[in-house]
Amino acid sequence: MSSSTNPRPLATGQLVFSIINIVLGCCSLNGILGIIALIMTIVAKNAQTDEDEAKKLKVAKVLNIIALVLLILSAIGSILYLAFGGFTMILALLSEGMMM
Repeated sequence: MSSSTNPRPLATGQLVFSIINIVLGCCSLNGILGIIALIMTIVAKNAQTDEDEAKKLKVAKVLNIIALVLLILSAIGSILYLAFGGFTMILALLSEGMMM
């Protein structure tokens, strides 16, 4: 157990990571995970024991990592969608030109 005279520092890294996920994911699952991670980080500050704080910060870290992976996968998916959409459009234009 930690003493009440020695306050635990807020996990600044997880706090910043949560806010970044909220901003980048605003109205998607990423943002929701970021909000939950932010709440867990803030709640960890008021934990009664170091073990409880560590558990809550671990949950926040896992949620932030999941949100980041989802953000990266959605960015890759968007890039591939645009790439294949553009490729399909070029093929369609070429086939129109050959029919004339």
